[in-house]
Order: sequence, then structure tokens, then C-alpha cells
Amino acid sequence: MSTVSVVTPTYNHADLLPRAIESVSEQTYDDVEHVVVDDASTDGTRGLMADHDDRVRYIRKAENDGLSETRNVGIRNASGDRILFLDADDELRADAIESLIEHLDRGEFVGVIPSKEKVETDGSVRFEILERGVVTADDLREANVLGGIGGGLFERAALEAVGCFDAELRHSEDYDLYLRLAERYSLYAVDQPLYVHYTGFEDQLTSERGHYEHRDSIRRFLRKHEGRLSSYRLAERHYNLAHVCARQNDPGEAVGELKRAIAAFPYRPPYYYYLVATKAGSRQYDAARTVHETVREWLSRVT
Repeated sequence: MSTVSVVTPTYNHADLLPRAIESVSEQTYDDVEHVVVDDASTDGTRGLMADHDDRVRYIRKAENDGLSETRNVGIRNASGDRILFLDADDELRADAIESLIEHLDRGEFVGVIPSKEKVETDGSVRFEILERGVVTADDLREANVLGGIGGGLFERAALEAVGCFDAELRHSEDYDLYLRLAERYSLYAVDQPLYVHYTGFEDQLTSERGHYEHRDSIRRFLRKHEGRLSSYRLAERHYNLAHVCARQNDPGEAVGELKRAIAAFPYRPPYYYYLVATKAGSRQYDAARTVHETVREWLSRVT
């Protein structure tokens, strides 16, 4: 059996980390090591990990420098030739590794990514089921069809060949890795929900809000993947960045990003709508955004 290393980055999740650790210890696949990398937590994580046995390797970083580099530290310190990513605030289904290994053992892919069960703070559950099959660079040009990297199982050699995670990215670091992997290898989507992702709370590792405000990181992603994204998707990213700039009171940059969006894909009316509003000033931008969001909400109710 091939050794699998589960890499878990954590930051101030002493209250949730035991659930993730237990989900690894209960796997039906035996040959597993668990590497927990602490991104300089300030809560009780160190004390918590002191109580765990040698089946869990605990590495504490001296400085907090983000999720991507924390995962890279885990990869560098793992002993397995296959790496699975599990965030500290999530968990694996008991048969997750065994099921993913079956797909990876076919030898046709370097990474397999499962569907997800998403649990909200109110206890409600929804499923994000991937379309089962091979995922290519062409598929990823249009969108991140694989979603988050949690639960993904990868050949370590392939991760290292493309440079692992980009430590300078605080935005779309999983999509960035997928794009680079897909240029050289095949990936595979699994329609089984083998990963449980808890979402909706403010301090989750893969926040759906805060990390999208990192303008430099978004620009870095765009520079890296301008040739890998479709014109439509490239324009959408510039458009989203324009809104970030406008919200941060930088209308000049916002106008520039809207022009880049139009240059890439000149067929979407909102680009022109916001270009005119942003040029007119921050109050006009705010008013235009309020009107736009109100109309979208109304349309969602009547359709």
C-alpha cells in the first residue's frame, strides 16, 4: 500500500481541530500519516497537540504567513508519496482515502478531487456534486470546476513538479494550483461527497469573503494565468477586481480594471454601466451598485 500523508493547516482552531484529527484516525485505509501544521496559532493549539500520540505529527511555524505556505510546509515535511489536504475546520468521511486511492491507482491522473457536503452554521446541509470524469486545462479555462482543494488527493511528485502552492497568493490558491497541474497532467473529479466542509463562520480557513479583498494577490493571479483563462473568465476577474478597488476608494484603479474587462470581453453591459458610474465619482458608484443589486434581487424573486 502506498503511504498517504494528510496535510492539515491550522490557525487558531483548537476548538475544531480534534474533529479533523478524529476523521483521519477513523479512515478505513490504514497506511496514513497525519501532518498538522500550525500557522503560529495564538490559542490553545500547542497544548492540544501535546496530548496527541505519534500518529499525528505536529509542526509549529514561528510566524503566521498564510494558508498556502502552511500547506507547503506540510508537503515538505510529509513522508508519503501521496498528499491529501484537510483543513482544520473540516473532516473526511471514513471511506474518503480508500475511495480516492482506488481512482488514483488507475495511474491516469495525478490528482483526484471529491464532491463535498457543505454544512452551514445553522446545521443545514447542501451538496456540491462534481461531474464525474477527467478534468482538463480546457475545462479549467472557463471556471474552477473542481472547487476547493479540501479532500483532494495528489501525487506528491506532481505537486513538487509544478512548485506546490504559490505562497504569495491569498486568493484562489487552489485554482492556481489546478491550472498549473492541468497544463501538464490529468485531474479527475469524483461525484462522491467524501469531504465535509463547514462553512459560514467568520474565522474559517478558506473564508468566502475576506481573502477576496487582497488586490495584489488578485493581480498576481491574473498576471500568472492571463493565457490560461478564457476571455470571458479573464474579463470577469478584472471586473471583480474593479469592484474591490472601488470599494477601497481607488476609482482610478477601478476604471482601469473595468477597461481591461471590456478589452478582454466587450459583450457584458454591466462593465459599461459601472465604468460610467465609477468615472462619475464614489457616490455615483455606490448609487449604481445599490440599484444593480436591488434589480438583481428583484429578478431572482420573480424568476
